[in-house]
Amino acid sequence: MYKVLLLILAAAGLSAVSSHVKRKYHFVYEPKNMSEARTYCREHYTDLASMDDMEDVENMKKLADTSKLNSAVDLLKKLAWIGLYDDMDSWKWSLADSSFYKHRKTDFRRWLVGEPNNVGSKEHCVWMDGDGRWADHKCADRFQSICMNARVTKKEVIRLKLKTNSSVDLNDPTVADKILAQLKQKLKDQGVDVDLVKLSWKKQLDGKVFFKQDQKQRKKRKKLEL
Repeated sequence: MYKVLLLILAAAGLSAVSSHVKRKYHFVYEPKNMSEARTYCREHYTDLASMDDMEDVENMKKLADTSKLNSAVDLLKKLAWIGLYDDMDSWKWSLADSSFYKHRKTDFRRWLVGEPNNVGSKEHCVWMDGDGRWADHKCADRFQSICMNARVTKKEVIRLKLKTNSSVDLNDPTVADKILAQLKQKLKDQGVDVDLVKLSWKKQLDGKVFFKQDQKQRKKRKKLEL
């Protein structure tokens, strides 16, 4: 078994720790009022559904069980609560943390024509229909709801300097995979939830991950660092 000693974070191979903001939507077909729907979503998932753009809307529509939605004779039973609500001054998402949204995407809206209209000054919650269009409605009425699991993840590139105790080829895919496994175990030992972290190597233009740093390169980098 090859042993690789990790020395310092510096130049050599590049390790990419990458992921992105993810939402996974879940339809709840038992009718609830808005308050009940929000409570249920927060207890079992992250919150009621929010959306950044049309891609989120389309992904949500694909997950719906159309047999359950379309079996309803009453049109209103084909609607589902989402996490948008009227905060008196503006429309806001139930999940307020801005880090869960793409830059300036908290203002994404997909209203039906003529909506929101706040009939009787009592419509402060929002449902979505089967076409992904929205309308405001009285919060006390009971509809199906859409929950979501969401997590904030980031992308970070880390430079690694590795030293081997043999002539092992670090660009050998098997060796590179073993190094990733060691790194992942180190993260786990430090209390990191490794299921939320994706480790991968960033390749250079020649297709290799690692390059050998000669004496001149080390001296040049030292000068740059000074």
